[in-house]
This record gives sequence, C-alpha cells and structure tokens, in this order.
Amino acid sequence: KIISPFKRLSFFKTLALLWAVGFVFCTASLAEGPFRVRHVSDGDTLVLENGQKVRLIGVDTPEMDDESRNSKNAKRQGLDAKRVLAFAKKAKDFTRNAVEGKSVRLEYDWQHADKYGRVLAYVYREEDDYFLNAEIIRGGFGFFYPYFPFRYSEAFRKYAEEARQNKKGLWHDKG
Repeated sequence: KIISPFKRLSFFKTLALLWAVGFVFCTASLAEGPFRVRHVSDGDTLVLENGQKVRLIGVDTPEMDDESRNSKNAKRQGLDAKRVLAFAKKAKDFTRNAVEGKSVRLEYDWQHADKYGRVLAYVYREEDDYFLNAEIIRGGFGFFYPYFPFRYSEAFRKYAEEARQNKKGLWHDKG
C-alpha cells in the first residue's frame, strides 16, 4: 500500500509546501540575462528582444497618455499636473538613452510579475552595472513607488528626497 507523504500534513501545511515547491520552480525558470532591450515603452517599462515586457520595481514615471494618473501623482507630490505630463517624454528619453539597444541584466524581488503580465525587475546595464531603477529616481525623472515593499525601498526613498532637495528633474525650478 502506497502512503502519500502529504497524508500526515495538515491542509495548510500541504498548501504551504506546494506553494514553496512551485515558487522554487517558477524562480528557477526566470533568467537574469543578459537580455537586449528592443524598445522603451515609457520611462518605467521596457520590451526585451524576446518580446517580454519589464516593469521597473520601485519606480513610477509620468504617463504619456494618462492625464488622470499624472494629476493624482502631481497632487500627491505637490507638483503642477502640466509639469508632470511634460516629464513623461523626458523620463522615456532618459530610459531610452540609458538602455535601449543595450544588454541588461534583471534582478527579481518577491513578486515576479504584475497583474498585466509584465516581469517586475531591477534592471542593470551589462556594460557597467548601471542601476537603471535607482538612477531614474536620483535624476528626478520619476517617483519613488512606496505602495509595495521591495528590497531597495529605503534607498529609493532617500534618492527621491535628495532629488527633491537638490531640485533635480521634476523638482527643478525651470522645468
């Protein structure tokens, strides 16, 4: 008679064990790269040569076509909505200049994909280990996204405050 190894475990312990095994297999299937960036969709989203969309963890750049979201971000940050909209193109150009057509390495955190199916990652340029997510925040091209916990949240919070104090990017007096 074959006895299931799960028979002795409670339902919740079995569920936790199966989740852990699945997590290991899913994590193992995510490659770190290098990947070539085919296209930059906006300041915080890339498309790799393999077609995979990557959303940068901890970063929220102004939207090209979403006035409502830009207005909410502007109000939350104490900025003018027109200024935030104007920075959508600047954020996209910053990201494009940094990584489009270049090889990048991805690093993952606790959540590997968002509800839209985009991979969530920290992005590093292969040639010099340039940390794209952090540099967007440091340059004031986007906002620190504090709504979900992530590995570098305290550092990103500090970078955002420094950008604001030093009047970089979105906080620059002359736009």
